[in-house]
Amino acid sequence: MVVQTYTGRAALGASLLRSSIQQLLADAGAGPFDVVVAEALDRLSRNQADVASLHQQLAFHGVTIETLSEGPINELHIGLP
Repeated sequence: MVVQTYTGRAALGASLLRSSIQQLLADAGAGPFDVVVAEALDRLSRNQADVASLHQQLAFHGVTIETLSEGPINELHIGLP
């Protein structure tokens, strides 16, 4: 079931400071969902460090990331040691 859709329009993937990503992180902390689905990791952010940070923050709340192009995202996809 889709709980929420987050869009960023022109700024898509540019920064984690986008209001849609900030709302996603706030909602993840509130617990209404356990997976984030995106077309690809670069739709969340084009910055590898931002992707790693987003992955860690979501994982802290028990939320995973799955993309249509890469499948379930883990540390190997984002380069975490």
